[in-house]
Amino acid sequence: MDTAATPERALLHLLKLSRHVQERMASMHRQGRLPGPLHIAIGQEGTQVGAAFALGPGDSLFATAWDIAAFLARGAALGAVLANAWGRAGGPTLGRDAENQGDWHRAQTFAAPSTVPDATPEAVGAALAYRIGGAPRVAMGLCAEDATWNGRWCRSVEASALHGLPVVWMAGNVRDPTGIRTRVGQIGVPVVRVDGSDVRRVHEATAEAVERARSGGGATVIQAAPSGGDPVERFSNLLVSEGTLDRAGVEAMQVRVEREFTEAYAFGQRSALPDPSELRTGLFAGDGSPSAGTGGAG
Repeated sequence: MDTAATPERALLHLLKLSRHVQERMASMHRQGRLPGPLHIAIGQEGTQVGAAFALGPGDSLFATAWDIAAFLARGAALGAVLANAWGRAGGPTLGRDAENQGDWHRAQTFAAPSTVPDATPEAVGAALAYRIGGAPRVAMGLCAEDATWNGRWCRSVEASALHGLPVVWMAGNVRDPTGIRTRVGQIGVPVVRVDGSDVRRVHEATAEAVERARSGGGATVIQAAPSGGDPVERFSNLLVSEGTLDRAGVEAMQVRVEREFTEAYAFGQRSALPDPSELRTGLFAGDGSPSAGTGGAG
């Protein structure tokens, strides 16, 4: 993340970076240069970046294997992300799960195993810990609409409402907003609907929900419905029209993003393959395992 930039420039940088990363990974996967299955969400960057960027330094994100843009927005090292995608030891899972980009040590992000559609129970647990410990922190559960039909998601939202927990539930790529509103309305959690391709509106709505949760107002469900627009192009054009950037600035940012990917990819390929003798290292806390995802470009 470019911490020296204005929020708008930082948002655009994250949008363009996550788009480029996913496009390059998809291309390499088609060429047979990226092994295993590929989970990406091209077109959902507005939802993921806008939501994750609204969290504060001490807050936590619980997401899925599809949410690379959100992990990058929370400060995940791009070099570690790409090392992980190629099953290298320099990634946050130390080469154990190439699709899981959660990095608790570096970015307070957690992702369920790649076969699980959501990490919502863990978000409830974190929020409960924050409440018990008196910490003014917020947890966010991020998933696509499909996962909201899962019993884990419904029970997690219900638990957050019952105990007034500081959680923000973000559902992306929502095609049936009435279904979520009907189910959540019975629980008593407020529901906000936003255009998922409008990163600014997603960020504003999420920031409001985060502050509501932090001040003791409880959980909020945000459903981001796609409008058919491209979130990267839309925000680029908006910033140019507002005078925040000119076209040369947008092009320069794209060049920077491509350079960042090249450097991070090189780091990932230099990273060693995991040592089979350390397969069980890190299963339990305090076993001497190294902090994951701490190195690398980006």
